[in-house]
Amino acid sequence: MEKKHFIFVHGACHGAWAWYKVKPQLEAQGHKVNAIDLSGAGISTTKMEEVHSLYDYSLPLMNLLETIPSNEKVILVGHSFGGFSLALAADKYPDKISVAVFVAAFMPDCQHFPSYTFKKKKEEYSEGGVEDMHAMPYGSGDKPQRMLSVFTPNFVASHLYQLCSPQVS
Repeated sequence: MEKKHFIFVHGACHGAWAWYKVKPQLEAQGHKVNAIDLSGAGISTTKMEEVHSLYDYSLPLMNLLETIPSNEKVILVGHSFGGFSLALAADKYPDKISVAVFVAAFMPDCQHFPSYTFKKKKEEYSEGGVEDMHAMPYGSGDKPQRMLSVFTPNFVASHLYQLCSPQVS
């Protein structure tokens, strides 16, 4: 069996740890696996105040792809909000990616900005009466205010982990 190189990208409010069950299984089969923390997530030392764009958020993925030899292709796997980072990476490094797998992930189209997809999902949640997703401003002084989404435990259990056992959700 040909050995592959997988790069896993977590979703919002998660980190590389989200892939803790999948990573060792693939490694046991001899595959190379990277599960990364995007900027400001997981154990990243980047503060959220330093993340001003999707590219900033995706920088750890971009930096990793930059190190991939030109004769190697990787399999990108992204979950949820990580789909935006996958799309950005596929656009910037098409020759280094054999396939991008969007696992229940946002997948931007070619007609709108990526924020359009996220906005539509937020509208869907709002129409469903979801009051457990809050936006909190941060930033101070001469820096523009930014919004940080915070999910309550109820939102996480009912919208993100609704198919998981109660122990997981």
